[in-house]
Amino acid sequence: MKAAVGGVKRKDGSWITDPVITESFTFHDQRAKSASDEEEFEEAHDRLAHDDPRTTQKVYRRKPRRARAGRRVGT
Repeated sequence: MKAAVGGVKRKDGSWITDPVITESFTFHDQRAKSASDEEEFEEAHDRLAHDDPRTTQKVYRRKPRRARAGRRVGT
């Protein structure tokens, strides 16, 4: 992460200072993104290996759910 935010030193001693990303992140951010990006809840739950599926849903599924076209909301 330090290299991605702050730059990288080349073998010749010069620095590449253009950051790849502009904000720092943690392992937990990546874990939540992985769970949130997964389409199927069961896949996300299996990947994170929580005993209780409510933990996966409450803590790690951060993207808002979108209703599918032609389906009633709440069913």
